[in-house]
Amino acid sequence: MPRILDADQLTIADLTEYAPLLAPVAHTPVTLPDEPPGLGSLIIQPDETLAEVTVLGPQAALVPKSHQARVRALIALRETTRALLRAELAELDTDTLRASLNAQYDAFRHEYGAINTLTFVRKQPTYANLASFQRDPGAPLVAALEDVTEVDGGVRTYAKAAIFFRAVVRPDRLPVATTAHEALAVSLNMTGSVDVEYMATLLRQPPHEILAALGDAVYFNPLSRAWETADAFLSGDVIGKRQALERLDAVRYAAQIAALRAAEPAPLAAVDIRASLGAPWIPADVIASFIDSLTERADSALVVCAPETGRWNVTPRTRTRGQRETRTWGAAGMDVYHLVHACLNQWDVRLTHVVEGRTVTDAVATATARDKQAEIRSAFETWVYADAERTERLVAVYNAKHARRVPRRFSGAHLTFPGLSAAFSPYPHQRDGVARALSAGVALLAWPVGSGKSFALAATAMESRRLGLAKKPWLATPAPLVMEIAREIQALYPLARLLVPTSADATRAGMAAFIARAAVGDFDLVIVSHDLLGRLPLSPTTRLAMLDREIALVDTEAATVDDRRRVGALRARFQRQRDALLAEAAAPGALTFEAVGCDLLLTDEGHAFKNITLPGPFGVFNSEGAKRADDFKQKVWYLSQRTRGRGAVVATGTPIANSLVEAFVWGHVLMPERMAAAGFASLAPWIATFAKKELIAELGPLGTPRVRPQYVRFHNVPELRALLAEVADVVLESDLPFEKPMLRTGGLQSVVVPQSDEFRAITADILRRGARVQPGRGNGAQTLTLMTEWNKCAIDPRLHSHPTRRPSVSKLTAVAEKVASIYRATATERGTQLVFCDVGVPDSQTFSAYAAMRDEMMAQGVAPEEIAFIHDAQTPRALARLMSAMRVGSVRVLIGSIPLMGSGLNVQQRLCAWHLVSIPWRPCDLEQALGRILRPGNEYFRTVDAFVYVTERSSDSYRLQKVEHKARVIAQVLKGDPHVREVEDIDDVVLTLAQIKALASGNPRLLERARVEAELVRTERMAREFARQQWEARREQSLLPVRRDGLARAIADVARDLPRFTVTAGDRFAATVDGRVIVDRAVVHQMLDEACGRTHRAALRLGGAQECFIGQMSGFDFGVRVDRMGREAVLVRGAMTYEAEVPLDGSPRNYCARVERLAARLGDFHAEWTAQLARVERELVEVAQFVATVNPHLSVVDRLRADLAALDRALGFVTDRHAVADIEAAAERGGEDEAA
Repeated sequence: MPRILDADQLTIADLTEYAPLLAPVAHTPVTLPDEPPGLGSLIIQPDETLAEVTVLGPQAALVPKSHQARVRALIALRETTRALLRAELAELDTDTLRASLNAQYDAFRHEYGAINTLTFVRKQPTYANLASFQRDPGAPLVAALEDVTEVDGGVRTYAKAAIFFRAVVRPDRLPVATTAHEALAVSLNMTGSVDVEYMATLLRQPPHEILAALGDAVYFNPLSRAWETADAFLSGDVIGKRQALERLDAVRYAAQIAALRAAEPAPLAAVDIRASLGAPWIPADVIASFIDSLTERADSALVVCAPETGRWNVTPRTRTRGQRETRTWGAAGMDVYHLVHACLNQWDVRLTHVVEGRTVTDAVATATARDKQAEIRSAFETWVYADAERTERLVAVYNAKHARRVPRRFSGAHLTFPGLSAAFSPYPHQRDGVARALSAGVALLAWPVGSGKSFALAATAMESRRLGLAKKPWLATPAPLVMEIAREIQALYPLARLLVPTSADATRAGMAAFIARAAVGDFDLVIVSHDLLGRLPLSPTTRLAMLDREIALVDTEAATVDDRRRVGALRARFQRQRDALLAEAAAPGALTFEAVGCDLLLTDEGHAFKNITLPGPFGVFNSEGAKRADDFKQKVWYLSQRTRGRGAVVATGTPIANSLVEAFVWGHVLMPERMAAAGFASLAPWIATFAKKELIAELGPLGTPRVRPQYVRFHNVPELRALLAEVADVVLESDLPFEKPMLRTGGLQSVVVPQSDEFRAITADILRRGARVQPGRGNGAQTLTLMTEWNKCAIDPRLHSHPTRRPSVSKLTAVAEKVASIYRATATERGTQLVFCDVGVPDSQTFSAYAAMRDEMMAQGVAPEEIAFIHDAQTPRALARLMSAMRVGSVRVLIGSIPLMGSGLNVQQRLCAWHLVSIPWRPCDLEQALGRILRPGNEYFRTVDAFVYVTERSSDSYRLQKVEHKARVIAQVLKGDPHVREVEDIDDVVLTLAQIKALASGNPRLLERARVEAELVRTERMAREFARQQWEARREQSLLPVRRDGLARAIADVARDLPRFTVTAGDRFAATVDGRVIVDRAVVHQMLDEACGRTHRAALRLGGAQECFIGQMSGFDFGVRVDRMGREAVLVRGAMTYEAEVPLDGSPRNYCARVERLAARLGDFHAEWTAQLARVERELVEVAQFVATVNPHLSVVDRLRADLAALDRALGFVTDRHAVADIEAAAERGGEDEAA
């Protein structure tokens, strides 16, 4: 009796015991006329018995007698399908095989029904006809013989796939090229590189002719000793490449250096760069000078920044503390050194005291210290650019660190995708995404829902196998999508060898057997669920090494975290983990992730792995992280080490769901070495460079108050975007070529619902109760509860904790009226509608908003059988039937919540209207919900409506504005205007009682505030632009003297050359070459022509422009210059060298005449340069005057800021620091259980 083991207990020795495994076979080319049975295949023995091929040879297959005839028929379908595909590939006659396949399928269908017949056993879907065949690697191929669709009532229809009627495989053909550019495309497609020898063989031309024809399309990279396409060579760290080539041989590689210099990003000005305390790019001595300016002491502190973590430490050099250290720039017992230290490390101080024997937050002292931190940060921003010399230095440092890289624009136009079904043609964004994944080896495909991510992942796997970039690709996807994506990939690549888990593999033994088959088998792609991937661990040795790095990080940061208790707890937790790993390592070896041989991990719905434990105090103290997300990160890091920076492609429709900090997460997971090189090994230095953080009070999942960091403003956005673009392939909805419905008004339509008497009474009650809440007394939880209650009652007063009678008007009645009106108007098309509401769901213990809406709709004439709740579909079968009913219009109104209905619901065929009752806080939730109607596949409506319901004088409009703004901010960072350098990141907003009062009163000052804020934004933009102009003027002021001196030297040189000029016009022509006087212009022209040829060959050989002087004419040396591209110029050399370009437009070269004309123009040069010198002198005076001008917009900005602050105080929009500290104290007392 075999043992039953978990997957993580399986050893290599157990392989033959646990799975009917195939012997490992080489990847056989699909063009062979026959193939051996695939891994795990069921076969028919000569004695007509069924067998399964294992490592021990064919073994009797355990197939029930009642299924054996069915399995034999499936084997016949599998073999005929494979034979037909091979015949199509080899361009053989396929009529007989196709007829045979049709006959076999018809017989199977008549005897057993459709191949993909779906039944439900214990509420779980089961493919009855494939039940005994699913472990066969050919099962996905046989399943792909049918196109499955759903109709009314969840009934599935099955139709023959395209292979029954026409060829679906593109034949393999020898590549053909007639031009150098065509040969380059073929080389990129067939070899994945610029293979000059391959192109020469293809075109039957010498390499140098091909390279000359390609011109600037390719460059030789001496650093990699290989030819590269222009997009590859002229991207990445272009400044670093140029500097390396200059050190290597500036003359020989002049062409490459010039191209790199032209590709370099423009340097940023000081006005563009936000310098914040703690940014790792700021030199430590600058921070030390800032502390000296605060203390008015020289060399008052030693400041050190750890390069491996970006963490800062401030050590005072004296024990004495004066007025400026303790009072002017200190607060609440903390001196300036402590507070600066905290600011540098993005740490908000927290002071405590003992109350009734418990250590709790001292709200007043904490708020006072944080106010002082804000003053210090503001003082630094004022001080840092006040000194011109320091400004120039910091600008140079920032540019050298963050403005030296050019994102690469990947193109997949050359890809032909051998093996791809002829029925499928990739879109350009799909080609480009695959090209990025193949070239970079690691990628984040940040594409919207429905943009073809499955194809990109499948094509990446198949192309990686073909090009030898990967041997064992794995694809991880959510469990419900495993069979769906397998069938889709098999249809895309009919000849692909897939290994797909079945329902039998859900058991312990089945899981172990599946993993073992994946370990020893030769498959094009192994498809697994997210859960299975998580159950296959990394080896203890690998995890120990990663844990030791975490421990080292904690030890390094211990000096920067002013909380010994937490540091000690963290070290103890890590030590427990280490002890457990040591014990696991001592146990018998289990089959691990390393052992299965996966070298490329493709992940669909990758946002499921974003909740990692962030490195440094931000993560280990504030976010535990999801275990499976950390496991995923470790697997990606392991693959990166194994494959030299390759090995992971992640696809997601929501790369940034709620906060821009998620951009750091993707960089940290997918390119940790690049992030560390940029100084962002942990989150704090990334925050210091790109963000401004504040603490925001909110309700936790259990309703308990808590305080968490929120990043309210992001700056240096183009550099943030460029860093993310090194790994992310971003496609927005607007980039897609798909046809989908348009919103009738171009956006969301707000339906304003008047206040009811009941809602007014509830608002007054909440304000009365709130007035009794005294700040500073630990009553923060009560305030947050009141806010939440008020927001719910804005939907319907019956959601109040003390239910009221039915209101005269509410959102629910407004929704019912609008739904009924559209219901009647679209009766002919049987138009359908979706209603999203996250509160008052059917299983609510008190009032059901869903039932109330249904009753109101029925009263308006909507048929009750045509209204459904998503919550009633409790099983996969019920959900399938409900979606089919929506598609055919037998259910016309579906009410549900965003979590249940926001994703995975494809019912767009008849949708004509979309209704949002409760407004979400996360943009991704709004986007996903809106994506149910704004997607391809609507068969009846080109224009649709999207309604958002807002109650008058409630928080609805305010919240909707915030979530829409947040969505725009995320889009701006992902793929926005490169000139926008700052954006605001709005997170969940908790209204204060004063804000509730202002919103409920309909205060007209809210409109005034919006006007002032818009004017402030405009004026600040003008002030920044004026500052930019002044900064550029200062740069010009420093460069103009250099230009003036250069012109003066050129004028002096040409003045010395003018007397040397001798006229050679007419018969006075004479030139001296090699000591011989020549009076025939034609002979000199021929000499110059020959010199051009020699020089051009030298330029090609040496890789850079070359010069050749051959004699004297008109009183000067003369010659030619030619670069590697064949561009020519004639030269005249005296005290300086003059040149004139020879046009390549087909006109006569006339080298000799051009030299004569160039020498005769020296007088013109003298006059032109003298005029330029005069202009430069005038510019110097004008620039000095402009630099001295005071920015006229600053006073207006100050006035508008004061006006805005006054309005905020009047409206109650100013956060009370004591109230925040009060809520934080309440979180400490009431949220301990939640934190645990």
